[in-house]
Amino acid sequence: MGEALTSIILLLVSAFLLYQTFGFWGHGTDLGGIGPGWWPLCLLLITMAASIMLLRSALKKNPQLFSLANVKFAPKVLKTMLLFFAYVFLIDVIGFLIATPIFLLIFMGMLAPEKVWLKMGAVSLLTTFFFVYVFGRLMYTPLPRGSIEILRNLSRIFY
Repeated sequence: MGEALTSIILLLVSAFLLYQTFGFWGHGTDLGGIGPGWWPLCLLLITMAASIMLLRSALKKNPQLFSLANVKFAPKVLKTMLLFFAYVFLIDVIGFLIATPIFLLIFMGMLAPEKVWLKMGAVSLLTTFFFVYVFGRLMYTPLPRGSIEILRNLSRIFY
């Protein structure tokens, strides 16, 4: 049930976000590149295809999948989705640089069987700085800086 519920939620969220990305196409780039809508379009199409394949696989394994007895994974999926929505909200308030390591640390803490907080903290910081470097520095993608002035100034140091 967990695979099917996850695939359905991912499919619905991806379809909604795909609809939202069509608004990006009106904004061209100064360098004549492929535009800002290309990257989210590719990621969302891949996510939708993977969700459909996961749902198909789950239905093949268990045809009685959607019976009410199979809801034991629902709380974990709901907690994960709430964490994603909180991240989307917080990224506009505190910015990418602060929200991402917090999100990654909590997400890893929810999923990891062993809570090795030092290792998870290091991974979340390194992952955040990798994304800042790749998207903020190399690809010149504007990452959210947040609405709090001191955090906006901190983010200007990095990207």
